[in-house]
Amino acid sequence: MARRPFLAALLLPVALLSACGSAQQASPSSTASSVPKSSQSQASAAPSVCGLPESGSEVSLTTAPTVDEWRYENQTLWPYPYAKAFGPGVVKSNGMRSCFSHNPQGALFAAANIAAMTTDQNLMNSPDNAISLFGKGSQYDRLAAKIRELGSFPVGSAADSRGAPAGFRMLDYTATEATVDLGFVGTSSGQSVNISIVYHLVWSDGDWKLRSEKDIPITSAVVPSFTGYVEWKVNG
Repeated sequence: MARRPFLAALLLPVALLSACGSAQQASPSSTASSVPKSSQSQASAAPSVCGLPESGSEVSLTTAPTVDEWRYENQTLWPYPYAKAFGPGVVKSNGMRSCFSHNPQGALFAAANIAAMTTDQNLMNSPDNAISLFGKGSQYDRLAAKIRELGSFPVGSAADSRGAPAGFRMLDYTATEATVDLGFVGTSSGQSVNISIVYHLVWSDGDWKLRSEKDIPITSAVVPSFTGYVEWKVNG
């Protein structure tokens, strides 16, 4: 089946996170926060680390934000979006990207960039690169130690597989957390499959990062269609 090599590139990072302690399968619609209440206002008040715009009253996205350019790096499974207004505001010489605007658009762009970076073995061979994708949650130290023990953040092998962004759903958004569902069409050996990948993000140190709490911050599933998604395509 075509879905197997394509899904392999997604599920290895999830398997690593599952092994980091008390990780449990996260519900995409869950809005429960594991950030202590005493730190939530402090976290939401942290300004963008590179000065990108802060959030207004918007808490959802019903239309696709403008992408200045879709870019490819190191033959990742799919491209990543760039926009001056939303990020990434920082692109290191090694290809690591960070700093996204503190609003729903920034959370969406962060999730899409994390999606590309976590399928790029050239980046994930470095434990420091992988660890930098996570916010400072209750499982941060345990997760960082696990990644350093492995020496890298494993990326599945899917040499003949490619993916294209199809759409997104903003499942949850607050000033401190966001849950973003990205839809991709994956192709392998002439076959295609619709993939939903959910990213649980937290606003940490002035940027959107993967959560490092008790729940797995990345979950994926095969879906029959993208009904209910906001269309978001490279040529859309």
